[in-house]
Amino acid sequence: MKPLVLRIFILFVFIYPLSGQEIDLEDRLILLLHFNGNAVDESGENVPVMVNGPVLTADRFGNPASAYLFDGIDDCIGINNQLPLITSESFSISLWARVNGRSFSSNQCNSLFEQRDDDSAPSSARSTIHFNAEYDGQITFNLRSSVIGSIHAIRCDYSYDENWHHYLAILDEEKTMRIYVDGQLYCWGTFPSDGDFVTDIDHVNLGSHHYQGWQMGAFNGVMDEVYIYNRALNLCEIEALYSGQLLDER
Repeated sequence: MKPLVLRIFILFVFIYPLSGQEIDLEDRLILLLHFNGNAVDESGENVPVMVNGPVLTADRFGNPASAYLFDGIDDCIGINNQLPLITSESFSISLWARVNGRSFSSNQCNSLFEQRDDDSAPSSARSTIHFNAEYDGQITFNLRSSVIGSIHAIRCDYSYDENWHHYLAILDEEKTMRIYVDGQLYCWGTFPSDGDFVTDIDHVNLGSHHYQGWQMGAFNGVMDEVYIYNRALNLCEIEALYSGQLLDER
């Protein structure tokens, strides 16, 4: 563990003590994709999911046809018929991924999740949620709400190594943005805005980043175990998702 990461983790354990925290991984779960031979949502919300190019492959345990391989060119998985999925002012995006290399798309951004408009020009009417696994040696988490005209980003230095990792992005009720990798906090910042994330949404996808109608951040790698919540997970829940506690491991 990097010393800085260790200090940050200890700081958050002090601020948000683990004792007394409840674990309820079904509370406000709005998307669950186990990818057990298909891309059917198992959250109970029956969110429509469309596979546009990725193919089934082995997951991190070696189970066949239990994860999806993205080609880094134009593959993506469409969510909720491109209508807003995340609808609250706090949320969590959790998934496992193995980055195979730089994206072959135009900006070489390995995008994990997007819920965004089709134009990045400043506007108080557009909103963006965008989470990247790797871009220029960094993990990035970008937000823009309906009442702020610019994208606010946090970035962690973290280059891919072609191994499986657990990636998690959180915006909590105090407007703190956080990125975790393998259960450890890597960076955080304050999102300086109120407002919703559902205005003028054109794209809701796994494995892509769109700009003015073009797919510019096609994910190059394998993705599995996608959990998305309309709330911020607590530290015990983060550890449970990473370690597999209370989950039906395959």
